[in-house]
Amino acid sequence: MKGKLLHILNGDCSLFQIQKTDIVGETLVWREMLCEGPVSKNIQESDFWNNRQQFFLDSYQVKGKDYEEKSINEIKKLDDCEKFDEIILWFEYDLFCQVNLLGVLALIYQKNIPVKKWSLVCIGELPGYDKLVGLGEIDAKLYLNLFENRTLLNNNDLKKANNIWRQYCSDNPVPILEMADEMSKNFPYLKPAIQAQFKRFPSSFNGLSQIQHEILNLINSENIETAKQLVGILLRKENYYGFGDLQYFKLIDSVSLLIERNTSFSLNPLGEKVLAGQENFLDLENNQYWIGGSLNSKFVWNEKLNQLVPSEPDK
Repeated sequence: MKGKLLHILNGDCSLFQIQKTDIVGETLVWREMLCEGPVSKNIQESDFWNNRQQFFLDSYQVKGKDYEEKSINEIKKLDDCEKFDEIILWFEYDLFCQVNLLGVLALIYQKNIPVKKWSLVCIGELPGYDKLVGLGEIDAKLYLNLFENRTLLNNNDLKKANNIWRQYCSDNPVPILEMADEMSKNFPYLKPAIQAQFKRFPSSFNGLSQIQHEILNLINSENIETAKQLVGILLRKENYYGFGDLQYFKLIDSVSLLIERNTSFSLNPLGEKVLAGQENFLDLENNQYWIGGSLNSKFVWNEKLNQLVPSEPDK
């Protein structure tokens, strides 16, 4: 471990784990979730972060002071990178992490940070585990081996990541999948994450995203008594998204028009029709929101074609 190192970590769980190891270097914790809320192509500009701060206040009641302290002050560490010989990025396989990784790489590229060496530790599949795992789920003793086998990145990798980020922030997400496929050698989890991202758009079957459909399906088939119970099931079942409990609570609220809450959760008659594909959720309620740079109503996940396509003109 020669030279001065900076480790950009995907969250506090990774920070807690790496501090148990003998891996040397300074740390930067990336406390953001760029898969939600407003984004723009020029991630290095102050307006980008001002908009993010406002989003967290409006959507999750995170005070500006807290966002400044926990997120912005960490990101500002990239303003003083000349002293580092290598920057190592530690991220995971899921959608949440992969979009954050794109944002970090785009920020690094746009800031033209003068560092000699870049590398990436990105896990999902790991010997000894029968499922995809994240950095916070594994023994800290495994970190040194991950570090020693990290993937070296070059400026072309940064440039391609920046191009995907710019497309992600555009009003047309469709080309991202092919762009991600071209980066699969060093970023093997990016394409599957983009495929999961596409399924966040409304389905051509009933206007629900994949997770919204799963919420209704669970309510229809399981004895769900509380939202907390439902969120717990989603956290175990939908791990490829990498969402936290607050995001799932918001998703449950997004389909409240279709749910009745008494002693247990149940679908109302409208919910039953939507789940069966007899009604389209987008026709029932104005529930538009941003997915990257596109409104969710502008594209649909076509289940027959198994691809994302533009929605009808009146959607």
